[in-house]
Amino acid sequence: MPRQLQMLLTPRCEREMGPIVISDIIEAIAKPTSERVNREMHWHGQVWHREYLEQAVKDSEFEKYFDCICRNPERSELISGHEAYRWLWLEPGM
Repeated sequence: MPRQLQMLLTPRCEREMGPIVISDIIEAIAKPTSERVNREMHWHGQVWHREYLEQAVKDSEFEKYFDCICRNPERSELISGHEAYRWLWLEPGM
């Protein structure tokens, strides 16, 4: 768990070139974070695995997946309650 990134995304709009593709989102996150991690840790090379799981979630299942992601740090015994997990970001109103 400490070495995983789990996200539940809802793209809000389309680009001029067409729909937003999950692989484009992953690339937009992975490239700058890899560069920063390598720079700050004085590392060279790959930070992210090339593989990722992309899964469409039905609206009716969104809350189930959301709850699972929020509670993973607690289940992994990294924290005592998911509210204390500093890396959990919720959009206001969630």
